[in-house]
Amino acid sequence: MRVLILDGGPKKDAGNTMALTRAFVSGFPADAAIKTEHLYEKNIRPCAGCFSCWTKTPGKCVIADDMQALYRSLEEADIIIQSFPLYFYGMPAVMKGLIDRCLPLTLPLDTIGDNLSACHRMRNPHFCDKRLAILSTCGHTRAATVYPALDATLDLIWGKGTGTRIYCAEGEVLTCGVCKRQVNAYLEIVRQAGREFYADGVLSPATAAQLARPILSPSTYQTIASHRWS
Repeated sequence: MRVLILDGGPKKDAGNTMALTRAFVSGFPADAAIKTEHLYEKNIRPCAGCFSCWTKTPGKCVIADDMQALYRSLEEADIIIQSFPLYFYGMPAVMKGLIDRCLPLTLPLDTIGDNLSACHRMRNPHFCDKRLAILSTCGHTRAATVYPALDATLDLIWGKGTGTRIYCAEGEVLTCGVCKRQVNAYLEIVRQAGREFYADGVLSPATAAQLARPILSPSTYQTIASHRWS
């Protein structure tokens, strides 16, 4: 399958989230075609709100920038991985900017959802057949306390519960070179998650439960993170 990694971290390959993502895709078969796009390297202008993609040029954005190539990559991919650090309880602006520019992939309002909210169908219904994973790291000690806002946003964008979501708290330890035994053990679970996702599109309950456990105790992590940021 063709895999597209959309990296929304400013540190690119050196970032904590890309360390997480590399472990995830290392569980994929060797013949998986993996393409990584570092969004901080791209010229992605903000959506102009002109709605030309719904009216004058249906399905086509009139802004000439790097999104034109990214549209093709999105269409070609069988698996899309959004990889980004948590910024103020949400996704970084560069990732949200890319999503804003995905309006041409949708149709104008023609559906009312079960909760009477406005809905937009995809122009290409097969787009919904793609597998989606969202991988994110943060510097907090517990993911459950800081990711609800992002979950709510993703539910509105992609549909409630859509996508395999791996949220890694204590992400600073993934690249700082300490506690290697605990970090390697965690990344092996992430690798297993990649195997399951590629094979079945979902994670087993056992793997999901293991990923939800903290890498370190809160006190140990706080000591490490405080030293790194001081």
